[in-house]
Amino acid sequence: MTLAEQIPWIVFSYKIASDTSTLRVRAWRILKRIGALSIQNSVCIVPKTSLTVRKLNQLKELVENAGGQTTWLDVTIVSSEQTEWLVEQFNQERAEEYMEVTEMCHGFMADTSVLESEARIALIEKSLRKIAARDYFECPERKPAESALFNVKGRFKNEH
Repeated sequence: MTLAEQIPWIVFSYKIASDTSTLRVRAWRILKRIGALSIQNSVCIVPKTSLTVRKLNQLKELVENAGGQTTWLDVTIVSSEQTEWLVEQFNQERAEEYMEVTEMCHGFMADTSVLESEARIALIEKSLRKIAARDYFECPERKPAESALFNVKGRFKNEH
C-alpha cells in the first residue's frame, strides 16, 4: 500500500456573505486550529481524522445556519507524488510553528528574569500541544521544539 492509498482527505469549501466578518474570523480560526491547508480562497484540504471531521462539521453548521454554502468532498489521492507534496506542505506549516516555539524557549533561556516563568512555560506548553494536535505527519521540527521546552522546564525547576 502506497502513502497515497493510506491517507483519506477532506476537501472543504465554503461561501459566506461578504458582510459577515465575524463568521469569516470564526471560520478562519476553526481551519487554523485543525491545520487546514488552503488550496485557494475558502477552499482547503485536511487529512480525515476524528478532529478534522468534528471541527469541519461545526464549521459546516455555522456557515449553513448563517445562510452560507459548504461543499465537503471525501477524496483519495492516487498519486504518491501529490500526496507527498501535500504532506510536505503540511509539514512546512507545522515546522514554522514549531520553530516559533523553539525560539520562544530560547528567548526564555536567555531571559534572566524568572518573574512570570510558570505562566510563560504554561503558554509555551499550550502552544506546543495545539501545534502537535494538527501535526498529522510527524514534522521533524517537533523534536527540537519539545527538547527546547524540556530544557526550559529543567532550568526553571533548577532555579526554584
